[in-house]
Parts: sequence; structure tokens; C-alpha cells
Amino acid sequence: MLKEEKISALAQMFRSDAYEFEIENFIKANTVDDDDAKDITERARKIVLQEKLKYLPKRNLIIFSAWTIGVIVSFYLFNSVIPYQDVVGYTTLLSIIGAIIVCFCILHAYAYFETWTIDFLKTMDKPNIQYSFSIIFLIPCFILVYVFSKKFDYAENELLQASKIQTVGTVISGNSTEYKRLLRGGSGVKTNKVNVKFVTKEGKEFIVTKEIGSYDYTRKFYKGLNVDLIYSKNNPKNMQLINLESLPEQPIDFESIYRQ
Repeated sequence: MLKEEKISALAQMFRSDAYEFEIENFIKANTVDDDDAKDITERARKIVLQEKLKYLPKRNLIIFSAWTIGVIVSFYLFNSVIPYQDVVGYTTLLSIIGAIIVCFCILHAYAYFETWTIDFLKTMDKPNIQYSFSIIFLIPCFILVYVFSKKFDYAENELLQASKIQTVGTVISGNSTEYKRLLRGGSGVKTNKVNVKFVTKEGKEFIVTKEIGSYDYTRKFYKGLNVDLIYSKNNPKNMQLINLESLPEQPIDFESIYRQ
């Protein structure tokens, strides 16, 4: 076999992603010494690289651009569009989904960054994405969940204020949940929620759950309490309790009354 034929055959092996041992066996069987092996290997790799440079830089740059656009579009949707679609009751779930999608796009955009360069294409065609490495995106993911949650709350309040109707509701039940600390033991965060029933101007009855502060929950709220509230005429589930400061303080802890 002529030297040019050996180079051509070796280049074809590189193109077809032959196993490393197959390539080594071919080189050993078709070269006379180390210098000869190095020469045909370099020339074969150069041929394959020149072929790659005709299309791989453009392909990898397009993929990188697509993932980058995905980051921008998904962030825009979950920060500026979806929050204004009156999605009351699904804001936490949507915030988590949005954060995961944005971070997923960031991971792939990062992996494809500079994969169109000659130095990268000398060794591989595309990045070998290690998804176990994505654990480093947990912190930015948590940050995005917080950012999206705040934006959903802000948009929810904007929609409510734009179409609010005031009425009176009745507290029908309540519950208090304490989340223990994972570290150091002891008490953790406590959330207090009450279920409020009210009737819209159209005569439709709604029961909406709202979170309230510990002081109001234990010293002012009880089953059967009438409370002022505003709701959105477009989506009555978008409701907010008002005038809580005017409620009289009760002389005892009424938390047990919620369960009567």
C-alpha cells in the first residue's frame, strides 16, 4: 500500500470514529518506524480537519446561537409575558419550570461556546455535555425561581388593582404549618393560611386561600370572622385581604377555633 493510500485509509478511519485500538493496529501494521507513524497520522488528521472546517464551525455557531436565543426568549416569557396571563394558583410551579428551562438553555449555550474554533475542532466535533455537571446551576436556578416568583406576585397585584372590586368575605377555616430547620434543629419557618369565602357581584361563590402573618393569624383571625377584601373581576381567585390593621385584637389565642 502506497503512503498516500495509507493516509487516505487512516483519514477514513478517523471520519468513521473507529475504535482507538483499530487505529493503533492499522498504524503499527502500515508504518516502518515512529517518525513514519507520526507523519501519516498528522497528515490524515489534517485532511479530516480541513473537511470539518468546511461545515462544523458554522453548525456549532448556529447551535450556540439557538441555545442563546433560547435563554433570552424563555427568560422574557417567564418574566414579562406569562406572569400577566392571570395564572393565579400556579405561580410557584411556573416559576420553577421557568427557572429550569432557562438554566437548561444556559447549560447548552455554555457547552457550545467557542466550539467553532480550530483548537476545539482539532479534538472533537461537538461538546460532550456532562449533565452531572449541571449541579453547579442549582444556585442560579434558585435565584431565578425567586426572581420569577417576585415578578408573578407583582403582575398578580397589577392585574388585581386594574380590575378590583371590594366586598366582604368570611373566614371558614385556617391552618398553621411549621417547617423544621434542616440544620441545627429547632423551630423553622411557620406559614399561616386562612380560607376565605366570598360572593362576587355576579352571585358566584369562591373560596380562596391566603397566607397571613403570625400576629394577625393568632390574635385577630378566627372562624366566622368577616374581612374586607378586593378581587379581580376578570379572575376572582386573584384576591387580597385589606384593612387588616382595623381588625380588633382578640384577648386569647384563637388558633384552635379554626378547627371547630
